[in-house]
Amino acid sequence: MKVGQKVVCINDECGWLDGEKKLVKGEIYTVLWVSEKDVQVIHNDARWDKSRFRPIDTEWGEELLRKISKSELVCV
Repeated sequence: MKVGQKVVCINDECGWLDGEKKLVKGEIYTVLWVSEKDVQVIHNDARWDKSRFRPIDTEWGEELLRKISKSELVCV
């Protein structure tokens, strides 16, 4: 994982801080800080174990956009 990468929460068990639910399973977050073990995805919040998140693969979409922008499309 790297800063700026989009990740999805796959484990919100015990995702509470100060009595407030912080993590939501299925929610997409942006990585703000990362270490070997932990990741921070909410400003001014705790750092969570990386295993709670799965990176979102956007490479295929970026590749598709590159191919589209290189091709000559004809609008009818």
